Amino acid sequence: MTRNIFLTASFLIIILYSLTFENTKMVGFFFYLILPLIFYMFFRDDVSEAILNNKKLIVITFILSVAGIAYDYYDDFPWKALSYSFAGKDIDLSRDWTYDSVERVAGFFRTSYDAATGVILLLILILYRSKNVLLNHILFVITFVCVYITTTKSCLISVALIYVVYMVEFVKYRGRRQIIYWLMTALSCFIVVLPLGLVVNLQIPFLSNESFKDRILNTWPFVINQFTSTFQYILGLGVGSVGTSQELFGNPNLMSTGDNIFLYLYANIGALAFGLFFLVYRRVLNVNHNIFIYLMLYLLSYGITANIVESTLCQLILAIIFFVPFNLVKKDEQLNPAYETSH
Repeated sequence: MTRNIFLTASFLIIILYSLTFENTKMVGFFFYLILPLIFYMFFRDDVSEAILNNKKLIVITFILSVAGIAYDYYDDFPWKALSYSFAGKDIDLSRDWTYDSVERVAGFFRTSYDAATGVILLLILILYRSKNVLLNHILFVITFVCVYITTTKSCLISVALIYVVYMVEFVKYRGRRQIIYWLMTALSCFIVVLPLGLVVNLQIPFLSNESFKDRILNTWPFVINQFTSTFQYILGLGVGSVGTSQELFGNPNLMSTGDNIFLYLYANIGALAFGLFFLVYRRVLNVNHNIFIYLMLYLLSYGITANIVESTLCQLILAIIFFVPFNLVKKDEQLNPAYETSH
């Protein structure tokens, strides 16, 4: 209760602080962007029940998502490159774009990175219920190929990490918890130290390309250089200062996606971002549930080079991580009767 009161009070202070120098549209649109997360928070039991127990729907959606990515790889959907107007800006219905002359395939999703997120989330939800080892390995291969087609490199690392942890669990290795703990600790450190410029010559497989270097040399320093006062280092740049809110209603010259979960949170809510990371750390120590571990690995690895807060799918993942009471045996039995508490 005390923790919730503290977080609520801190957030209200940050909102009031933001309103002193930002227009209300920027602050309001930030909350519009996270409406799905707020919805998931208040209706977490219903959402968890619908998402985690509806195996048939999950499998069908996975098949359709894979089919959509495969089709889009060879041919374009009729709605590709269509857009609609919002707040005077053109928003892509399905983004048609390339990078280094390689087309970014989106399938039935709006963007290629949404497609990668979608198939990984569906894979995790299937793994939650599936005990068929051969089928699970096939699903890992299919997911890896789909993510590779979308060219979302950070998500390739996510799939690889999830597979490693899955294999560690499969062989019942005694040091499983230690491996998971140190793996998540390392990922959390990367999320913080990279955008702060503490490491500039790091070579990461799949990520050491021009786009990754551009983040280190340009995208992240651009945001950090906007911190000019003590108040900003404590309270951040203001709610809506980084991301779509700034692009639509703020100063286009200051617009940045952030492309890092910690940097996005720190710019928008200041030191409270450290508090949220501490809560995640506590959850990692206390929760030993497969779906939680897989989702955490995905967010911590993908979040190094992506703004995941403004993604509806990632908000669903955040809601499951923060609000589903995994450690309650009664809840575990309700959400998954086949789940073995010995895990």
